Amino acid sequence: MEELQLTIHSTDGGLLGDTEEVRAAMDELFPGIAWEWTSTGVDRLAAADAAGLELPHAVRRVMESQPSVLCGGVETGGVTVTFNLGPGGPVSVVWATVGGDGPAVEAALSRLRSRRGWSVGPGEGWLITDAERDAADVTMNVKPRLGDDGR
Repeated sequence: MEELQLTIHSTDGGLLGDTEEVRAAMDELFPGIAWEWTSTGVDRLAAADAAGLELPHAVRRVMESQPSVLCGGVETGGVTVTFNLGPGGPVSVVWATVGGDGPAVEAALSRLRSRRGWSVGPGEGWLITDAERDAADVTMNVKPRLGDDGR
């Protein structure tokens, strides 16, 4: 099992399109994506307060400014793909995660790369192997760090 986290940009350095255009393009590439808007940071703070969690002031300040973002995901053909299109409006970057076995991940990457005008950047992604995932505290969203040798 591999998981690749990457970003998608426009090849001309401009916008990929508005939210609905990018969403429609993703739906063409990966039919069946379930889309939903996330909670805002204010909503998550209210939930933390209701649960009696005390958060440091610096964390609260960051969370207060977090908007709702449009996220989608689908599991198809042995691969799981998730997307974050941001808070709506013009989309300059899409954050994506592609997971599955090697051939399924490559097939999903080929779909993304087939879109004219899109650049799928390996420079901003990293590969997470099962061993690295087991070593990382995934529940806390801690990602393994790459060493000087690239592993």
